[in-house]
Amino acid sequence: MQPRAAYVGIDGFESGALPSPPVKKDPSMAEEYLTVHEMSQRTKLAEQTLYNLIHQKRFILGKHYLKPSRRKILFIWSEILAWMKNGVDTASVENHEVIHRQAPENQSVTAKSLINI
Repeated sequence: MQPRAAYVGIDGFESGALPSPPVKKDPSMAEEYLTVHEMSQRTKLAEQTLYNLIHQKRFILGKHYLKPSRRKILFIWSEILAWMKNGVDTASVENHEVIHRQAPENQSVTAKSLINI
């Protein structure tokens, strides 16, 4: 069995996470990175809501947040501000089309009882 290759982060320590995609940085602006807890306090969103937005791919890895290790999430505050100002991110809407299904015309939609009387 071959040993598992570990990713060595910027700080020189090994972590089990894969490297994050490169992020374009403007040298004139210092980026501010927030943990999930700090982000929750600033935006008044619950921590679980932030995790849900990541799971729904409304926050994009490398654009809205970074993962320096397997468990650590750091949000890029300037990108989050832009996301909040613009509302819905068009990239996430294009990649995840919402499909609305309707009942066929010949079938009626009735509620079924869970109790057999």
